[in-house]
Amino acid sequence: MKKFKRKRVIIPLIVVIVVATVVGVKQFKSNSANASLVKTQNIVTDQIQSVIIGKGEVDAKLSKTMVAQVSGNIKEVLKESGQRVAKNEIILIIDDQDINKQLREAQIQLEVEKNILKKMENDTIKIEKMNYENAKLAFNTIEKNYLKKKNLYDQEAISQVEYEEANTEYLQAKNTFEIETLQFEDNASGNDILIQKGKVELAQLKYDEVYKTFENHYIKSPFDGRITYLDYKAGDIVDLGSTLVVVKDLSQMEVTLNLNEFDAQNVHIGNNVFVTSDASKGNEYSGKVSFIDHQAFAENTSRGVQVSVRIKVDMEENIKGLKPGNTAQVEIIAKINEHALVIPYEALYDNKKGEKVVFTVVDQMIKENIIETGIESDITVEIISKDIKDGAHIVLNPSDELTEGLEVEESFTEVIVGDQHDTN
Repeated sequence: MKKFKRKRVIIPLIVVIVVATVVGVKQFKSNSANASLVKTQNIVTDQIQSVIIGKGEVDAKLSKTMVAQVSGNIKEVLKESGQRVAKNEIILIIDDQDINKQLREAQIQLEVEKNILKKMENDTIKIEKMNYENAKLAFNTIEKNYLKKKNLYDQEAISQVEYEEANTEYLQAKNTFEIETLQFEDNASGNDILIQKGKVELAQLKYDEVYKTFENHYIKSPFDGRITYLDYKAGDIVDLGSTLVVVKDLSQMEVTLNLNEFDAQNVHIGNNVFVTSDASKGNEYSGKVSFIDHQAFAENTSRGVQVSVRIKVDMEENIKGLKPGNTAQVEIIAKINEHALVIPYEALYDNKKGEKVVFTVVDQMIKENIIETGIESDITVEIISKDIKDGAHIVLNPSDELTEGLEVEESFTEVIVGDQHDTN
């Protein structure tokens, strides 16, 4: 990331090179003895940046506090505070004797119910297949007999009663065969199998519930990191809800701070940030704004109740020396312009129309220029104007007596922009 020039003064240092006060030496074109004396300086093109300062706390971006989901005695502690841990590595075990027994019973019950269901389904398939084959055989036999008697009936070789009996027998066999075919193809399970499936589902739910409790006895690291809190030893009693372990990934750090609502409105995701800490003197860290809370809140400060917004800054790779819990001084570069027309605040003036103006001196005469302001620092401000160029002479501390075309004498101070070097 490009490192911006910075200091508490906010803008680059303006080095005064020459102070040439001309009082009574220069004469105006009119040579009027009534010409007004004004202090002026040249406008410069320079970098200006708006910096928002705050104080926050360093912490790991990825952090997990593990709380006891079961109560009992600590059976074994496998790690110590400060040690590195891998993802899913066991850190400590809460007495698991009873839960192991419960898990085994639940597992056995689930297997029993599944085996019963499997046997019932297999037996049903066999029975249905046998019923289907019997119905098919019966239907084929009866169909042949029916067709034979129908032919004889058509030849008037048998009576109508005999034919109708054969026809009835045929229709019954056909209906039975169709039913058995559907049952065989659809593998209809029947009520007993449906009931057994319900028992398997209940046994599975019971097993899952016990297994979840079983897992709660084994405290594992959720990711690769370092243990920052672990204050238990084997034999200690833990209560439900007790904090057991805190694991943090110290390779990724962030700073959280609260800014007043006025400053927060000028902060945007991606703003460059500089961070220092008393715990790591001499080091300056860089980062970017990564989070701006959508909800403001009221907090008590030394100045009374203040409405604040929570901001987070992602630290970049070089975080050596920073630890969770360190206090951090934060400077957010809210706005920056590398090539701005910069003037001191004392050159600004509000005219009677409420317009922001600056007065320039052209050929020893006052010219009023309507301007817009841009980025503001602690002592200077960016001006935006099509009419004003770099090097123009602006009046400092203008008074109500200045008007367009007024003849003036200048007490002029020339300034040259100098590079500011970070001495930290």
